[in-house]
Amino acid sequence: MTDLVSGMEFKPFSQENDRSRSAAFIKHFRQLIEQQDAGAVHQITENLHRIQASMPTAFQMIEQAIRSADEACMVK
Repeated sequence: MTDLVSGMEFKPFSQENDRSRSAAFIKHFRQLIEQQDAGAVHQITENLHRIQASMPTAFQMIEQAIRSADEACMVK
């Protein structure tokens, strides 16, 4: 996660243990949202594609949440 926020090169890793790794990633991402760390949240969402191969579960969950939020904003 720090690689995504800092802009450093993200080195993909095996999808082995994707669910547990993704759960930890989502937990930390939620904490950033709760702490209202807009800069970090923005960096992660802008670079989300970089985790797709290594953490497909986290990628899908965050992508779906963003899509749902966008749709909710468009309804208003």
